[in-house]
Amino acid sequence: MIAKRDNLTRRQWRAVETLVEGGSYAEAAQAGSVSPRRLYVWRKQPAFREALEQALAELHDRVHGRLEGLADLAVDRLRRVLEEGEDRHAVRAALGVLDRSGHAKPSSPSAVAVAGVGLDLSGVAMEDLERLLGTPGDPK
Repeated sequence: MIAKRDNLTRRQWRAVETLVEGGSYAEAAQAGSVSPRRLYVWRKQPAFREALEQALAELHDRVHGRLEGLADLAVDRLRRVLEEGEDRHAVRAALGVLDRSGHAKPSSPSAVAVAGVGLDLSGVAMEDLERLLGTPGDPK
């Protein structure tokens, strides 16, 4: 994480990291060795808010970059499915990448419709999508 640390204490930074990793406010307070009330006070401070926002933006950029890198693979996989027929897990992974990278039309917050196929992808992890899609040159 590259977000600016200059204006935060180590305890505040641990709380920011916990929040960015998806932890709850209670977990962030525990990670920062403070009470939930103290974390609430920190969250009102501009330096803490800015650090949290910057860290979340950096995480978003990294994830989006990874998804963009997988989008070409996803399109190739879907093309092969249409041409040759392939297992549904590869289709699910390819559609998940296209959904999360913004290359598919969402039919609901966690579902995607591409070529008339709708799937709920809310529980699909990035690592699962990468594994199921394979890498360029992978014979999957």
